[in-house]
Amino acid sequence: MRSEKDELGATYWDFYKEVHGIRPRWVNHEEATVEWYRASLERLQIEADAMWQEQQIREGEATAEFEKSVESLIASGAGDRATAIRWMHEANDTNYDGEYLCYQLGLPYGYLRNDVVESRPLVSH
Repeated sequence: MRSEKDELGATYWDFYKEVHGIRPRWVNHEEATVEWYRASLERLQIEADAMWQEQQIREGEATAEFEKSVESLIASGAGDRATAIRWMHEANDTNYDGEYLCYQLGLPYGYLRNDVVESRPLVSH
């Protein structure tokens, strides 16, 4: 059975990686205390909350910009949403992968889930 300190240490190890993208290898588990882990986890939670809020703002802005671009492409000759999004795939070289286009444009993951766009076959003359 693991001690409270070991449980908190494991939680801190994983949560730090989730928030910062790296493991906190400099933390000396032998010297850290239960109180230190608790305080550090509280600080990490505050950081994670702030980062989440910033991400929501960025994704909202990206979504608004994306929708304006779709409207503009439709008005410029795309004719419909599917064609406009296909053009965006082509411009961003995403191989018609909606998740990758979301990533490229800063959209929320899965935003284009309902906008399945397939490549248009090349017509040879």
